[in-house]
Amino acid sequence: MGLLRGKADVKIEYDKHKSLLASRYSTIQANVALLFEKKRLYSEKRQYIKGIGDEEGIKKEINKLESLRNDHQSKLTGKKEPLDAYIKDSEEISEKQREKALLLKDSEILKSHQQESFVVTNSSVNISELTSDNLSKLTQAITSAVNCANLQVQETVKQILETNNQIVSKIDSQITNIQSKPEYKEGKNIFEANKSLTDIIKQLDELNKKLALIKRENEAAQKISNEFKEIASNMLSMHVSYLDAMNDIAYKMRLEHDDVILTSTIVLRPNLSQALSECISLRSTEMNNLIDNMVNVYKNQNKTDMGKYLKDFLRKVLRNEIQFKAGYTAQSFISRILSENWFGLSLNVEYDGDNLKDMSPGKRSFVVLKLLLDFSDKKCPRLLDQPED
Repeated sequence: MGLLRGKADVKIEYDKHKSLLASRYSTIQANVALLFEKKRLYSEKRQYIKGIGDEEGIKKEINKLESLRNDHQSKLTGKKEPLDAYIKDSEEISEKQREKALLLKDSEILKSHQQESFVVTNSSVNISELTSDNLSKLTQAITSAVNCANLQVQETVKQILETNNQIVSKIDSQITNIQSKPEYKEGKNIFEANKSLTDIIKQLDELNKKLALIKRENEAAQKISNEFKEIASNMLSMHVSYLDAMNDIAYKMRLEHDDVILTSTIVLRPNLSQALSECISLRSTEMNNLIDNMVNVYKNQNKTDMGKYLKDFLRKVLRNEIQFKAGYTAQSFISRILSENWFGLSLNVEYDGDNLKDMSPGKRSFVVLKLLLDFSDKKCPRLLDQPED
């Protein structure tokens, strides 16, 4: 393999290949960390929603209270029309108050981050090896771009806050106008005269607020879930694409000269099985079979099969269905297995239709000498010790 890399054009391609693998390794590790952060946030969100209440139970209670409310309202003979108008106005006020509360919450969140930098440099991009002059130029450009982007974001935040304030003021004015209407005041007096109905409406309002909050938090949880799935999918795709990178470099690391053909074959490195055995508890037959199956999937070098198997494998890890040895967690295990490229290259040499390993010792020595003389760009003399060997 060193002989191939001695060729200038092959060395350039191989160096690009190593750089690609290193970049992909870092990117996958970053994605693993992000994946488990999303998993943590989703778990916290589901726990928070659970603390708010059971959605179906709340809906049933709302239906029950609405039936009681209608029954009470029907008993208010001769007072139904102003009471209905009041209830309609009250519902409109409640809706506006909910809208106002959401806007105020958004403003509160934005104010807490108003002085922070929304845009930062990508720490995974390493440019430290550039010359000082180019490093200085690029650093200045990056700093300028980041500062400009942050100013734009902060200006947008400022505009959102101003718009929110205007809308909140408009809502307050609308609520005041509704509450100032004579028919609203009349309906309110009738409504408040019936304490039981007041209590029912109050309970309904609280339950509807809970229901609206659950809906909003469910949407937020779903967004986190979608982001989680996208990160997992991208991470698996990047890992499987190691095979593409190996196929590409294997194709480029092929040389032919005077009936001597050098080719590279993709092979599975033995340290995959070793890594799995170091991480996974081998106390059960199921875990031993899992390791064997995974190694076989990699050996077959079929991207589709690898993708399907790893997707199911990742699901098992995240559901705590894999038993780990002490010192390993789901995150550290996934980071170790999916970040690494488990494929390597095996050099094949053919001469005059024969493979190097099948040649006689004399012919093999001749071919090796021919390789050293014909395939190397080096101009230095070569000394052969014990030529009789």
